[in-house]
Amino acid sequence: MATTMVPELSARPDVLPSDRLLANGMAIPDIRPSLRRIDNVRTPSPWCRSVLRVLLVGGAVWFDHWWSYLIAFALMGPMYARFAI
Repeated sequence: MATTMVPELSARPDVLPSDRLLANGMAIPDIRPSLRRIDNVRTPSPWCRSVLRVLLVGGAVWFDHWWSYLIAFALMGPMYARFAI
């Protein structure tokens, strides 16, 4: 019976260094700036999606019909999945 989930050192593939990673696992200096760049368009999108979901639930409460709750529940599916993660 195994006492750990980590395979023996001899069974692990030898992948470092590679053309993109150094022996310590860090990215090579040539590609580091591209990894550190923050996209100005995608950065505010999670905040906007969160605000839209709050407005969606608020709209369902404001309409107060069974179908509005059903639509809000269906459209909130990705948020429920994120909570489960």
